[in-house]
Amino acid sequence: MKKTFKAYLSSMDSPLWNLHIPVPAEVYEFFKTKGVNRVKVKYMKEVERPAAFLSDGKGMHYVMINKKEAKTLGLQIGDALDVEVEEDTSEYGMPMPEEMKELLLQDPEADHYFHKLTPGKQRSLLYVLGKPKLSQTRLEKAIVACEHLKDSEGKLDFRILNQAFKSSRFKA
Repeated sequence: MKKTFKAYLSSMDSPLWNLHIPVPAEVYEFFKTKGVNRVKVKYMKEVERPAAFLSDGKGMHYVMINKKEAKTLGLQIGDALDVEVEEDTSEYGMPMPEEMKELLLQDPEADHYFHKLTPGKQRSLLYVLGKPKLSQTRLEKAIVACEHLKDSEGKLDFRILNQAFKSSRFKA
């Protein structure tokens, strides 16, 4: 199930969230009636990303777009863009980096703790681990994350994890 629409890059008055794409009510309702909240969004047939429908609390729904994606597409606030939305049927709502997948196959304890995390924490962790461009860096971060999960018995604390990334044995 896929829906397409034309939208305009918008901005919020918020220090946390800024650029977003308003979702027409009929598109949001189409997915809501099917129980779908996690989606894949494709902007201008070029940039694809996992997303969720977010609400402003006043009846408007939107999906986020970051500054890098807007820059890649050459967009400024107010510019029109074509948007394609479809249900995200992936297991985690975020791509699993190959390096993390392999580590979880090799380490049953880390796999156990990863799968005990809430879906939102799984997505957040996968986002962090999938961000580096180099495979070696993704592997190093995945190793540190697995060690953190085991050391904390599955209690994911991003502040402690970020410190572990900074002081890992992989840093020169």
